[in-house]
Amino acid sequence: MALVLRSIDYNLTEKNPVAVFEIDRAPSGYSPHRHEFTEIAVILSGEGRHRLDGKGVKLRAGDCFVVAPGRIHSFEALQDFRVLNVLFLESVVRARLPEVAGLSGYRGFLRWEPTSRGPHYAGSPVRPEPEKFDFIVGLLRYIEKERDAKAILALGLVIAELCRAFVAGDVSTVGRFTSLERAIVWLESHYGEKFSLADFARAAGLSMATLNRRFREIMGCSPMEYVRKERLRRAALALHDSSLKLPIIALSTGFSDAPHLERSFKREYGMGTRDYRRQFKSP
Repeated sequence: MALVLRSIDYNLTEKNPVAVFEIDRAPSGYSPHRHEFTEIAVILSGEGRHRLDGKGVKLRAGDCFVVAPGRIHSFEALQDFRVLNVLFLESVVRARLPEVAGLSGYRGFLRWEPTSRGPHYAGSPVRPEPEKFDFIVGLLRYIEKERDAKAILALGLVIAELCRAFVAGDVSTVGRFTSLERAIVWLESHYGEKFSLADFARAAGLSMATLNRRFREIMGCSPMEYVRKERLRRAALALHDSSLKLPIIALSTGFSDAPHLERSFKREYGMGTRDYRRQFKSP
């Protein structure tokens, strides 16, 4: 069984959601493990091989890659290997730095590529230009020493540079994510409306077959199944507000009426909307 590294082990909290440390005398390898937090590895020197869910990728100085929470990974055949490990709570960073989370490439680099299970994705690294790489390392050195209120801002700059490097990377790989990102951005503004798979594909600039393939490869479900889950997620968030009536929530989140929302919600969450809402009432 793979070792689990927990957020508490590195003092990662909502107040301090990021930590950086250097491994400067790495052994020849690290056994399989997984963690609760997101990790960005920045390779300072040497070379080796990274395995993510059994798939191997060669690493060398200048590479940067993401490991998502829960994914089993390991290192092998390391030689003169030095790495800066950036550990952080992605959901907290996303909430604190929405302008960074809205950057082109953010979803692809930090959320989709690291969790994709399709044949094209195995945690492939990005390689920023040398001067950008040095800038990234400088920011990480600051976080490593300080871990103060400015640390999350420094991490935001790091993520922004890595997103730019990701978007400028391999055209075929990046294209898969940018077209999906286009679809998701469109959905965020239209989830409350009625639309077909053809409408969704048109917004993404893809054929219906390609959109379906992208979603299954990267998101693990069909496009319209993703739409259904997103509508339910939005409805669940709206239920936190006790002043909103169920028919209003249903119509604003893309359901035909309150009974339609109620049936769908119970299938997805295992409870009705009333029981769900009751959890958020003040005692």
